[in-house]
Amino acid sequence: MRARERVANEDVSGEEELLERIARRWAGARPPRGSLGIGDDAAQLPWPAASPVLISTDLFVEGIHFDLRYTPALFIGRKALAAAASDIGAMGGAPLACLLSFAIPARTPGRLTDAILASFHEEAREIGIPLLGGDLSSSKTKLMLDVVVVGRLAGKRPIRRSGARPGDRIYVTGPLGGAATGLVRLRNGARPWRSALKHRQTPSLRSAGRLEHSLETIAVMAHLRPRPPLAAGAAFGRSSVPTAMMDLSDGLAIDLRRLCRASGVGAEIDEQRVPLHPAALHFLGPVGALRAALGGGEDYELLLCGPGPSEAVLRRIARSVGSDLIAIGTVVSREHGMVLCGEEGARRSLPHLGFDHFRPHHRQR
Repeated sequence: MRARERVANEDVSGEEELLERIARRWAGARPPRGSLGIGDDAAQLPWPAASPVLISTDLFVEGIHFDLRYTPALFIGRKALAAAASDIGAMGGAPLACLLSFAIPARTPGRLTDAILASFHEEAREIGIPLLGGDLSSSKTKLMLDVVVVGRLAGKRPIRRSGARPGDRIYVTGPLGGAATGLVRLRNGARPWRSALKHRQTPSLRSAGRLEHSLETIAVMAHLRPRPPLAAGAAFGRSSVPTAMMDLSDGLAIDLRRLCRASGVGAEIDEQRVPLHPAALHFLGPVGALRAALGGGEDYELLLCGPGPSEAVLRRIARSVGSDLIAIGTVVSREHGMVLCGEEGARRSLPHLGFDHFRPHHRQR
């Protein structure tokens, strides 16, 4: 297919120039020894004999995963790569390299394209992985990014969703509902501080004169700039202690159901133990914050299960890489179903909440 048919984008001056700009940006990267990256028809990545490879792919589509009205371009590439890398950590692995395919509508400003590519490069540099290649295309409608991350196992085996057993404890690695709260604030007109945008950093609660402004900025940045606990995923993988694990991309309720379905078990979750993000509590109240944690998604914390006697070991592993570990419930037999336990022994079915691309009311984050 000819370049003029693939990228009809006057602002980026054609496919070849855009490819050259991408190659220049990555010129200083150090790919693994023996690998071949940008410049040929396919990439090469050396791999030890008999060692499994982990591969994750994520689509990032304008209007579904981000909205240019309130999503600064300098976070789009970062978030797309972070989401794909999170899946590697969730299998107990470590990212090694990435590929990016990018579809760009005609007349997209060149500065927007450059900002997205720059943010993708910055995220890859922080994770410590090279870009091996990808593809470019024009788009008749929206911006679209397809990110592939290749990783290696940190331990001897992947940690899958299907290993949870009755009696296991259920854990998460951090507070939930922050990203969903940030999205609500963005849609209501809030915008990050200029300092947060300039430095790509999330302020602490003590860094602002006013608590509400600080919480708002932290929530917005949780949505725009997720920080998956990649080191924790790899550390759990090396230990082989967790029986099941996945990342929380679509909401605790729907993702826990997926894990339990794969394992053939049920779960009892203690509502009081679910760690609610402080910004969610502040802006949404206790009920809204719990709903955001269960159904908001995009927190990218780890959801994992492990034998009760191994809890101290898991906590030590989490602390060793600067992560939290919060026990929120117990794995039960499938016949017990999915239960949310409230105050004074109140029990109800875990709500059917969470992001689903093909449920009409859940088609845009």
